[in-house]
Amino acid sequence: PDDCPAFVMRRMDAGWQYGSLSRAPQPSPPEPMGKDIAALLDEAEDIVNTAAPDIRGEFEKSKKKRRFGRKRKKKKG
Repeated sequence: PDDCPAFVMRRMDAGWQYGSLSRAPQPSPPEPMGKDIAALLDEAEDIVNTAAPDIRGEFEKSKKKRRFGRKRKKKKG
């Protein structure tokens, strides 16, 4: 309060470092260039295309499994 003569603004200052909340802008990394990049991407595409049928097969198997992976016993009667 401005009118109170006993008011003293206190601040807990225990060696804090005050700074801004934003970081300085970082320079963007250089873009890779050359035919090596195209060859690398082609190789990665071949790997993915080779693995895709196996991965899809695994998902299809998991869909076919029954709940909790167990078969229920048939009731008599």
